Amino acid sequence: MAKDAICAYLTNKLGIRSIPALMIFQSGERKWQGMGVQNLGVLKQQLEKLVE
Repeated sequence: MAKDAICAYLTNKLGIRSIPALMIFQSGERKWQGMGVQNLGVLKQQLEKLVE
């Protein structure tokens, strides 16, 4: 999935503006973990790194 599609899905379709805790797994391996409330800009930057 393209990075823009991931960000669009998380921010627009789900209406997410901040996430208190989020972990993303791929094939059983944790690829990313965010703790604490993160604003939308920071969240987009961090998630874009996953799909580069």
